[in-house]
Amino acid sequence: MLVSWHMNKLIKTLFFTIFLTSLAQADDITDYEIEGMRIGESALEYFNKNEIEKNIQNYYPNKEVLPVWLPFDDKLNTYDGVQFHYKKNDKEFKFLAISGVIWHKNDYKGCMKKLETVDQNLKDIFKNASRQVRKNEPHNGDPSGESIFSGVYYVLNTKDFASVICYDWSDNLKQFGDNLRVSLRTKEYQDWINNKAYK
Repeated sequence: MLVSWHMNKLIKTLFFTIFLTSLAQADDITDYEIEGMRIGESALEYFNKNEIEKNIQNYYPNKEVLPVWLPFDDKLNTYDGVQFHYKKNDKEFKFLAISGVIWHKNDYKGCMKKLETVDQNLKDIFKNASRQVRKNEPHNGDPSGESIFSGVYYVLNTKDFASVICYDWSDNLKQFGDNLRVSLRTKEYQDWINNKAYK
C-alpha cells in the first residue's frame, strides 16, 4: 500500500509538470485548463447533475454563485481534488472559476517549494500579465490570525485571474486541509467574491 501511494503521488507530480509546461502563451483565460476543464465550459460535460448538486458547499452567505468541491482522487490525473464555481441560475453549470488542489498536510515548507516551481512556470506562460506576490500573510478566514497563506497572482489584461497559493491552517481549522491551490478565475467571479460573497 505504501509503494502504491508513493507511485500515485509520483504520477500526479509528473502530470502536474506536463500540465504546466504544455500551456501555450496567451492572454485568454479560456486557453488554460485544470484536469481538462476550461473556464466557460459546462460542468455537465464532466459530471452529471446529481454529482454536482450533492457536492455544493455552503461557504458563502451570498448564494448567487455556488461552489462545488469534488474530491475524486482516483479520477484525477494531477490534483487530489477540484473545486469550481457556477451561477446558481445557470442551467448549464458553466465554470466561472476552477481550482485544482494538492494536499500538503503539515508541510508548508514543501508546499512553498512547489509554489516556487509553479510560479516560475507561470512567469513564462503569463508574460503580459501583472504579477502580484503575497507571502506569509494571516488569512482573514481565521479570527485568531494563526492561519497563513502565500500566493502569486497573475492579472490578465481581461482582468481574469490565475494564481498559485499555499494555505497553512491553524490547529483549530485543520479541517480545511493545508494545501497548494492552482486557480483560474473570471473577472465576473472575482467581482462577486470581492463585493458580494460574504454579504
